[in-house]
Amino acid sequence: MKTHRSASTTTSGIPDSSSANPAATESNAFLQDQLQGPDLNRSDPGNARDSLRPDTPTTKRQALARHRRNLRLMDRIIQSGLSVQPDPTQGFNSRPNLLHNSAEWIDQGQARLIVLTPVHDSHKRPSVASDQIAYFDTRVDYKGSGHDYDATLDAGGHATNDAGLKIDFAGVLGSMSVDGTTMTIGDPISQGENSVVETLIHEVQHDADQHKAGDPWAVSAPAAADPAAVDVAPSWAYNNFQSEFRAYWMENPEGSSRDNFDDSSDTAVTNITITAVDQGADQATGGGDDTTSTATTAFVNKRQESIFNHMFDARSDNLYWDWTRNGGSGDWTVTYGYLPHYYVFDPNFKRMVDGYQIPAAGNLVNSVRIQALSDALGTGDLSLVQTAVDDLDLLDHAYLSDRAQSQPLWDQARSALSTADFTAFEAMISAPTGAPRGEQVTVQRGDTLSALADRYLGEARRWREIYTLNRDVIGSDPDRIEIGQILSLPRM
Repeated sequence: MKTHRSASTTTSGIPDSSSANPAATESNAFLQDQLQGPDLNRSDPGNARDSLRPDTPTTKRQALARHRRNLRLMDRIIQSGLSVQPDPTQGFNSRPNLLHNSAEWIDQGQARLIVLTPVHDSHKRPSVASDQIAYFDTRVDYKGSGHDYDATLDAGGHATNDAGLKIDFAGVLGSMSVDGTTMTIGDPISQGENSVVETLIHEVQHDADQHKAGDPWAVSAPAAADPAAVDVAPSWAYNNFQSEFRAYWMENPEGSSRDNFDDSSDTAVTNITITAVDQGADQATGGGDDTTSTATTAFVNKRQESIFNHMFDARSDNLYWDWTRNGGSGDWTVTYGYLPHYYVFDPNFKRMVDGYQIPAAGNLVNSVRIQALSDALGTGDLSLVQTAVDDLDLLDHAYLSDRAQSQPLWDQARSALSTADFTAFEAMISAPTGAPRGEQVTVQRGDTLSALADRYLGEARRWREIYTLNRDVIGSDPDRIEIGQILSLPRM
């Protein structure tokens, strides 16, 4: 799951007016719509602005119009990503490469993409808490039609039919379902293209890394618990942390202008002491059997440190698991609440976190072809493996040739194949020769240079770099880019 935190907000969602390309972007259109005032729904004269959610639509008609803009923006980003010609020399440290593969992941049905838009009447729904928003429509994917929700009010003025709605906190930008079949992106036009792209890459990585229970690359908690553990971390906590760590690391190329995290080569870390409270057997705070403990981080590099700090949401009461929540059955108090809790109370989990310095996964590049290769390895049939290897592209070969990056897939292969077949597999993966082209993208309907700059470079104001690089293709007027033109991309 990807969330906004004030410490690492990356975009306002509306391009800076000083950097706009002469043509308006989808976000500009949304802003203009809001500045023009509400689209009054005459059939609901009692409708009033939701004071707790000032940025949500004020009428259903406005919500439906906003949803159409969200769908158009998402489709344009996916189609643009599909048109990219990947550059294997850039590996996974390339936004165009990762957007291309992530778009293929959605387009080829590895995950169903749901685009969500805020409803206009969250304040009238008893099921929506004051710090939450209801979004529609979970029943139809982004390519479908008929997106809608029921705004009918009962005699008390409440909207009670929540069919097709997802109720969530406003800071959640996207999520991937536990089973890896459904991905959501919340209100793309309010995020802006840069944030949507990093959310797409982030959430697809959660599916591509095959970290869920029963998946071939999932890890297990140590069989022997540490004697000093107050509360032993389950395997899901190990996998969740590693998957989030990888997804945050990958969502923007390290060192790029939009990268939210520090440099992995910088070892001047600042370690912190974390305190946590366990409520004990009475399952109540202050009951006399509470356990309070502390642990000091032992990071190796600054990027590792900054990703941990982004996930760590400190609480003044130091209580991250609370038995009084969720009807007394217990629940985490904050997103990633398991992280400080198990970090303090389970030395095995702490050692894993401290030692997880760089991401390693079977498929950091979000490739559908590497997924197919993993599926083939699961059969143990070398002929099926050969077919999957034949389908790999140059970027896949370059990635898999670095075993430190892709170690989980190599471990899967060694386990699934006989010694002779594994040797044959090693020969298959030897990176093929060939002169790769630089990264290129095909212009889609509605694209502008500023939109492309926001999507691929992370900053709309860098549109002039794309124009300068492609002036011979575009011509003298940067306002006039044509659908189907193939443009080269500068480095992010």
